[in-house]
Amino acid sequence: MSAETELEADIAAALQEAERLAASVPGLALKPPRPSSERAGVHRARRAGAGYDFWQHRPYAAGDAPTSIDWRRSAKSDAGLLVRDRERETAAGLAAWIDPSASMAYRDRGPVSKRRRALELALAFAEAAARSGEPVSLLANGPARRISGRGAAAELAGEFRTQKDTPPARPLPGAATVLIASDFFFDRTQIEPFVLACAERGLAGVFLAVNDPSETALGLSGRVEIEDVEGGPRLKLEAANALKSAYDAAFEENLKGVADLAARAGWRLIATRTDEPAEAAFRELTAHLAAPLRGGA
Repeated sequence: MSAETELEADIAAALQEAERLAASVPGLALKPPRPSSERAGVHRARRAGAGYDFWQHRPYAAGDAPTSIDWRRSAKSDAGLLVRDRERETAAGLAAWIDPSASMAYRDRGPVSKRRRALELALAFAEAAARSGEPVSLLANGPARRISGRGAAAELAGEFRTQKDTPPARPLPGAATVLIASDFFFDRTQIEPFVLACAERGLAGVFLAVNDPSETALGLSGRVEIEDVEGGPRLKLEAANALKSAYDAAFEENLKGVADLAARAGWRLIATRTDEPAEAAFRELTAHLAAPLRGGA
């Protein structure tokens, strides 16, 4: 099977699973960033504006719509006509980077590739958020198109086909929640300035580390030859089992480095394997980045 065919198969299967996972969430709103946002959406800003929930009563002023007057409260007040202000609502929005590099296509002991599981989880979360009115987008090195409403996962999957395999380097122009899904087999300094810049702006974020079970603990033995799927040199080992301790330590050290970066940013690391149920990681994502909407979507 060619790489292009495998990619299309992963996307098709991931979309189907993403729809199933998204349907399990009746509605969710992303946790708002600390800075206020002027975009209309579903987050409380603790000030008057366009929204649904009552905020405060205030005296009627020239230019107020007659429909905003609370006639019952006004009749009981000595202050004249009173207007019902609604609480302004803002949108945090989700920006995701799903690692498209060749290493993510790897599959050995897991039932699906790392790429497919990353797509399943990221697209499911994006779809659930978009159905609740949140704008979602893929992080890129240029301007990102923000999508909302049902079918957002399919649109993001289409954009993923052409997404660059370079981690994002520029801070986001607006408020957003950030999701980065990868095996994190790259130099973290490539992404550290971006992450810390987002954290400086008060943005919430998650690192979703996806690995095949064969990667989390070296299971090779005897004479083996290892090929770097991203173009590096082949490595010939006469006794692979002799390297088990060193490999396991290196894997844990790399994951600890990712966790440390997440902690510095006030973000969270969610580590999952492709042989584990997708539901578990999806629940962690929603628990950390979102809050249920009252009444569902």
